[in-house]
Amino acid sequence: MFSTDPLFDNLAMSFGLGLGGQPGEILATCAGITDGDDSGWYDAWSATADRLTAEADRSLAAGHRSATARDTYLRSSLHYAIAYHPLFGAPADPRILSAFQRQSEAFVKAAALLNPPGEPLEIPYEDTTLPRWFFSANTDELPRPLLIATNGYGATLHEMYVAQALPAVQRGWNCLVFDGPVRVEPCSNRAWLSGLIGRTSYPPSSITPCNDPMSIPTGSP
Repeated sequence: MFSTDPLFDNLAMSFGLGLGGQPGEILATCAGITDGDDSGWYDAWSATADRLTAEADRSLAAGHRSATARDTYLRSSLHYAIAYHPLFGAPADPRILSAFQRQSEAFVKAAALLNPPGEPLEIPYEDTTLPRWFFSANTDELPRPLLIATNGYGATLHEMYVAQALPAVQRGWNCLVFDGPVRVEPCSNRAWLSGLIGRTSYPPSSITPCNDPMSIPTGSP
């Protein structure tokens, strides 16, 4: 539909269209990319994401509706993720870290514009921490059911907002999403340095802290 390259088309469909991308943006981004050209794919999607980030920044600075800026930041964050996925491998490509950092920055800006805003948290794990975000269904601090969600190799907690947290919040549930040791901020400096990259299991020590009532914000039982 978007590309004759099977990998590129799958990313455009499953990540792009499936997680909130706009068909026109996806088509325009894919249009000039040669099949099998991972660098061309990265450049095109990064350029689209950079443009969206700049648009959202201008919208917010001009005092326009925060919902417009929020949704644009979310698409920008998504497009950075799409950009770096074909680059996974060893040794690590430095462009992955660059795109992931920009993805994270765009997501933080989007989360701040939610109502109520998303809350970034940390899970103690071995000699480091695992990142997590808490999203509340309301502002009245009444007890709500809590969905705890994590991911696998191919995603980060930024994409989980659209895939898991947003549907939960729309249905009146609070949601806590976290990156486990398989995928802990996969492209962050601390992940490379702490040796968490490439693990293939989720030990109980990475999940138990998520169920600690003292570590979950008010509003969840």
